[in-house]
Amino acid sequence: MDAQLARRLIRIELGDIEVPSRPTDKYPGAASTVFFRVLAPSHDRLHVELWDRGDFYGARGVSVTGSAQLRSRRIALGAAELARRLRQRRIADAHRIRKEQRLADAAEAERLREQRLRGVTVSAGARGAYLSDAGPLAGPVLSAGYHFDRGPRVALHLGAYAGAASVAAESPAMRWIEVGLRAGHGFRLGPSTDLVLGAEAAAAAVRVHSVPKVDDVAGQSDTWSARAGAQLRLEQRLGSRAFLGVGPDLGAVLRPVPIRDAADEGHSLGGLWLGLGVELALSP
Repeated sequence: MDAQLARRLIRIELGDIEVPSRPTDKYPGAASTVFFRVLAPSHDRLHVELWDRGDFYGARGVSVTGSAQLRSRRIALGAAELARRLRQRRIADAHRIRKEQRLADAAEAERLREQRLRGVTVSAGARGAYLSDAGPLAGPVLSAGYHFDRGPRVALHLGAYAGAASVAAESPAMRWIEVGLRAGHGFRLGPSTDLVLGAEAAAAAVRVHSVPKVDDVAGQSDTWSARAGAQLRLEQRLGSRAFLGVGPDLGAVLRPVPIRDAADEGHSLGGLWLGLGVELALSP
């Protein structure tokens, strides 16, 4: 064979064939450099082999009949056919890998949509409430808890609310700081939405400013109270570890706070607790 002619003809035949790199390479799709080896296993036949970075990608037999120029031409045609086969193989492998990746991404997205918060959770938010026999309150809420599999959860919360005792003369300012325990259960409404039903109980340190008497004690402004009630929350998943919960509270003050206002009228701060809460829960 004419080796120089064979090399030149191979370059010509491969001029319009671009073999993509392996789909698993760092930059898949870029052109790959391939190598050919011509062997003569016997006096009556030749083999053209295709290699890429030490990996064998097939061989093609070449007839030895005819002139050296004709054999070189056959070698070039065989090399081009091997390169085309490798190109189609690489393209098919790339399509297969992309399809598998899309399926894996879709399965992971579906798993995340259906995933609930589990384990330790922390949350922060705000709550507003109206006491039927006192007035409005609002303030931040922090909580820490544990979410069990299949929906149950418990949490300890700290809330600091401020407002006004609007039922009393001059609507004195009121502060309500509570520590409470709540338990609930989440029911799946959709891939990323839960409905949570729960119960809550809390003890509170209460201060009513600028009133003559609290608990029938002249000059006193601090006392305590307690409440209990039920919660309804609609939780929407925002990410793999975050949920936003919004919903109402309904309860009652268990220990009304007796006061006398500036007009020397007696009031019992308490009654029904009608609230609305918003919280962002995270699972660290």
